[in-house]
Amino acid sequence: MISVHEATALIQQHTPTPQSAARDLSKAAGLVLARDYNASEDSPRFTNSAMDGFAVRFADIKFTDIQFADIQFADIQADTRLRITDESSAGTEAQSALASGAAIRISTGALVPSGADTVVPVEDCSVGGDTVNIGKFPKQGQFVRKQASEYAAGTPILRKSETLTPARIALAAQHGLARVDVFTPPPVALLSTGNELVNVDETPIGTQIRNANVPMLTAAIRQAGANLVFTAHAQDSFEHVRAALDKATAMADVVVTTGGASVGEHDFIKQAAQALGFETIFWRVRQKPGKPMFFAKRTVEGRTTLLFGLPGNPVSTLMTFLYYVQPTLTRMMGKSAIERSAQATLSADLANMHGRAEFVRVRLEKGDEDPLPIAVPLPKQDSNMLTSMTEADGFVFLDVDAEVQAGSGVRVILFS
Repeated sequence: MISVHEATALIQQHTPTPQSAARDLSKAAGLVLARDYNASEDSPRFTNSAMDGFAVRFADIKFTDIQFADIQFADIQADTRLRITDESSAGTEAQSALASGAAIRISTGALVPSGADTVVPVEDCSVGGDTVNIGKFPKQGQFVRKQASEYAAGTPILRKSETLTPARIALAAQHGLARVDVFTPPPVALLSTGNELVNVDETPIGTQIRNANVPMLTAAIRQAGANLVFTAHAQDSFEHVRAALDKATAMADVVVTTGGASVGEHDFIKQAAQALGFETIFWRVRQKPGKPMFFAKRTVEGRTTLLFGLPGNPVSTLMTFLYYVQPTLTRMMGKSAIERSAQATLSADLANMHGRAEFVRVRLEKGDEDPLPIAVPLPKQDSNMLTSMTEADGFVFLDVDAEVQAGSGVRVILFS
């Protein structure tokens, strides 16, 4: 039996490198870029207006005869009448350059015509026929977006290992990147075992129970961003488990099983995996919950498949998935496996005298005077009690022989 730290290191050591492929931009949201991209053109591509109004020559604007004491520049009034000679709208530029003593009507995003250096917004103007009166003195160059003022062509704009958020997708689209190179989500197979399990839409008879682990892990795998390609349930026999595991392995880079990984007479995951050529990396971890966790690897013709044999109790299943499997899937998608955590003040003493590290589920409450939240350990921590997950905000990792007193600061690893 190995420690949590050893198990984590071994999983990272045997995790294959992310695989990349070109994807349509419309199907790449949430994926991670596998290469850098530089700007194909300036931004803005041409000098344009930031407002609806009039493009003018600053030198043509005259201010009224006023005293400048105790007045803000923005309040200075102008009194200039200019001839409207043309229009520049988005997608249609003016047909002529701006002459002295003239103004060109302009729309937001439209090309600033040659000869103009300032845009006066429409709300600072009044129009009569083909004449515009400038009523407020502008700042020279205002509301003019100069070409390449954001960045020039060739500037790095999208970088390897960045997630394609909506904003980055828009940036890619601006530069005509209809397809992008991304790290692809690994295909995952999910296999449950147990004669006692029935589907969620069935009524248990006698000692049967509903199979909650499959919908739970299905949601967890999809929430992690992986691609669930196969789901099956196997009865407690070596033949059934081996056949189901064989199908799962043929389709997936990561196989997640629940149940059948312990030492009982009906636990066949480890035995079936070894029969299919999997190398056992470790079996059983000094942790609570989740001691009978199994991790194995198989490489055939250059293709590596990882196998996570998770325990059958639902809390053990979910805790080991969140602590070990989810970070692995994250790394295989080219992302950094960063835990979301919060500092908190512990509400009660914790002491670990069980010889195994513990994942102590806690609820976070607002403190009356303490600026940090209060971490309250849930009273029911058994591995079959799902409410220890649904009522918790996260968990405190308590290593072997660790003792933490009430009032101490602790790090809470958050569930979401």
